[in-house]
Amino acid sequence: MTNFLALNIQSTLELIVFALVSKWYIAPKLLTKNLYDALIPFYLFHALRFLPITLIGKGTGSPEIPQLCFPTKLAYGAWFRLYLLYSIFFLKFRISGAIATAWIFNILGAVDLINASESGLEQKLLRLPALV
Repeated sequence: MTNFLALNIQSTLELIVFALVSKWYIAPKLLTKNLYDALIPFYLFHALRFLPITLIGKGTGSPEIPQLCFPTKLAYGAWFRLYLLYSIFFLKFRISGAIATAWIFNILGAVDLINASESGLEQKLLRLPALV
């Protein structure tokens, strides 16, 4: 099995499970809340995303994975979480402009995801031998 196929199978199954959990458990609870209170749990969950920053360390993971040449790009995601905490603070205390900060957070998140994906493709990480 190639890395690309394994990644696609994993991502598809995760998407299905996440959709079911969202529909059955998360959405019914969030529908009872206002927009400010509904966004905060998603943002807190996103604040725990630490995996990309661990890739910067030398020797992290398999020795077959080359030392990454894009640690600066990965570090942007870590700094991005500071803005996330700023957004959570605005939402929690309903400070003027809270929804605008939420939109900016979502736009920055999309840019970060595209940036990380592009960097992984540049490094040809999908062509490495399967580590399973």
